[in-house]
Amino acid sequence: MHEGHRQRMRERLSKCPESLSEHEILEVLLYNAIPRKNTNDIAHNLIYAFGSLSNVLDADVKKLITVNGISESSATLLKTVGLCCSAVVLNKSKSKNIYISNANQTLEFLSDRYDGLEYEQFDLILLDKDSKVLVCKSFSQVDKTQVKLDPVEISAFISEHKPSCAIVAHNHLSGNVTPSKNDDESTRMLALIFNISNVAFRDHIIYSKGKTYSYFLEGRMSDINNKYTLKVAANLDI
Repeated sequence: MHEGHRQRMRERLSKCPESLSEHEILEVLLYNAIPRKNTNDIAHNLIYAFGSLSNVLDADVKKLITVNGISESSATLLKTVGLCCSAVVLNKSKSKNIYISNANQTLEFLSDRYDGLEYEQFDLILLDKDSKVLVCKSFSQVDKTQVKLDPVEISAFISEHKPSCAIVAHNHLSGNVTPSKNDDESTRMLALIFNISNVAFRDHIIYSKGKTYSYFLEGRMSDINNKYTLKVAANLDI
C-alpha cells in the first residue's frame, strides 16, 4: 500500500511539482531516509513543530530529532538539503553579469580560469547579442596536454543555450601560445559547428602565463568563418 502511494507521489513530483504542498514535499524527501514507514505523518509532525518547510530545513539536527519519527539520519538529510538551499541562494546573490567585449575583459576572464592550472583546459564561452556571458563550459582533458572535443556534445550545448556569438579558448602549459596543427584543425571544426548553429564565431584564444594568441587579432577568423560553412562540410577532414 505504501509503495503504491509513494509511486503516485513520485509521479506528481515529476509531472506537476507545483501541486505538492509543503508537507508533501517533506514526505517525498523523507523517502530517501525512511524506506518503510509512512512519511506523511512524519512530515505533518515536522511542519507542526517548526511552522513551515523553510523552518524545518533551517533547524538544527538536535532539534529535528526531537520530532516523532525523525532519526539522526533523517535529520542529517534535512539539514543537508537546507544547507544546499542556503548555498544556492548565496551564490545567486553573489552572481553578476560578465561581459567580454574587448581585449582587457577577455584577458581578465581567461587569467581567472587558467592561471595555476596544471593541465590543458578547453572553454566554450557563449554570449548574447550584448556580449554578456551566458555560460562557460569546460570540456574534459584526455591528459595534461591534450583536450578532447566532442562535436556532438558541443552542438547539443549550443542548441541548449541559444547564444548569439561564441568565443573558445584553451591554455598551453609551455608558455608558448603559438597554435599547433591540432589547434588549427579544432578551430576549423568549431567554425563549421557554429556556422551550422547560426552562431557567430568571434575568436579562438590560446592563453599561457599571461600571454595570448588570438585568431581574430591575427586576422584569421574571417577567412576561417567564410571557408568552413555547410558548403564544404563534406570535404572537411579533421
